[in-house]
Parts: sequence; C-alpha cells; structure tokens
Amino acid sequence: MPSSNPEKEVVPEIKKSNKKGKRKRTESNWIDNKRKVLVNSGQEYRSRDGSVRSKKVLGPVCPETCKLKCYEKFDLETRTKIFTDFWKLADHRKQWDYVNKFTSKVSKVRCTTETPSSRQHNVHYFLPLYTDSNSNTPERVRVCQRTFLGTLSITGRIVRTAHTKLSASGTTLPDNRGKQPNIPKINDKTMVHSVCDHVASLQDALARAKNINTNKVTLDKKLTIENMFSMYLDWDQLSNYSNKAQTCREYKHIVNKYMLIERY
Repeated sequence: MPSSNPEKEVVPEIKKSNKKGKRKRTESNWIDNKRKVLVNSGQEYRSRDGSVRSKKVLGPVCPETCKLKCYEKFDLETRTKIFTDFWKLADHRKQWDYVNKFTSKVSKVRCTTETPSSRQHNVHYFLPLYTDSNSNTPERVRVCQRTFLGTLSITGRIVRTAHTKLSASGTTLPDNRGKQPNIPKINDKTMVHSVCDHVASLQDALARAKNINTNKVTLDKKLTIENMFSMYLDWDQLSNYSNKAQTCREYKHIVNKYMLIERY
C-alpha cells in the first residue's frame, strides 16, 4: 500500500549486506580508470588494443650551443626533481596549470623570413629553481624549448592545449573530456518513494506480510524490470505522488539502490 503522505516521508539509503543484493559499482577499480591514473602519472600502462606504452622518462638537456646555457643552470638532480614533481600531480588540469605558470606567450618582435608567417606569437619557457635554501618560492628561470619539454617529458601539443585552457581571468579551465553533465542525478525523495511503494505492491499478500518494514521484496522470477516499469506507469496509485520516474533507467537505478529483490 502506498504511503498516505509521500511528500513528507523520507526514504533512507539502505546499506545492503546480503550478497544476493545488487553490488554497488566501484569506479576506482574500473580498468579504464586505473589506466587513466597510470597515464596521468606518467607510468607504464597497457592500452585498450593491448600494446604496452612506456613510462615517461627524463629527456635530454639542450646542447652546449644553446644561447640560454640551460645545461649550466640546471643539473641532473634538479631536473629530476622537477620531472618527478610534475608527474606527481597526476591530473591534467593541474599539469596544464603548471605549464601555464611556467610559460608565457609574447608577440613576435621581428620577422626573420621574407614570406609572411602565420605564427603570431612566441613562447617563453621557464623552470623553477630554488636559488635560496631558505625560500619557499622558486625563481622562474628562462630556458629553451628543448630543455623545458625534455625536463617535463611532454610535447609541444600539451603546451598548446594548456594555453587554450587558460581563461581570461588567468585560471585553467577543467578537463571536461568524457563528462556528460546532461544526465540528471536521481535525488528526488518523492520519486524514490513512488518506485519503492510500487515494487512493494507487486508482492503477494504472504510475501508482503513477511517482508513488512524491510527493504526486501519477493517477486516472480518472470517479472523483469521492463515489465515492472510498464506496470508502474499504469499504476492507479501513481497520481498520489508529485514526481515519478520518467525512464526505465531511473526506475531500475532506484530499485537496485533501495530494494533487495528475491525471486521465486
């Protein structure tokens, strides 16, 4: 039987300990998510096609012909620490923010070619260097492109992407790849209550008396979720609720989260 006042009643989230219940998903254990963590932290990983991708390693420093003399400013130990700190971020947005912090786009001062060039800007590269042992703020030291990319073990494409993610206010925009913000979250208590009451009403009298005051329901094994949702839409008590599940997916989500179904 449906509740007399579904608007005021709250359906608590029930933690299911019975192994027969629908297990909850653990996204951190998904293969794709584990792979993403390895990719973002620069570690070796296996791609979807099965091939092994090597881990990130510290790249070479510029040659002695470099005008900025980067090889004199940064020794191997300092570059290794910068490399480690960068990949410890393990997050694209934080890495883009790091790149934006230590690079700057400047307008071209002079043109060295006779033909017109489509490039309108130059990029100045910097790396952090602690010149004072008592200071917590590193100094931004100008370096060449080769030393910057090699020290962080990244490509110029990542630098260009980081620049496109830089907003007018100077903040780095979030990484929205793979996100689907258009999927609504089910958080309406009235909707949850309507589905739970409907599922409970599908039991016979004996099962209803047996499972009273619990989240357990006993249903015929021939009764599928699709059939239950169809019956839900035609349920004569549905008009008592101000909100209802609009799709079978919403209905199934609520059933799996709040109900423990046994079949006979």
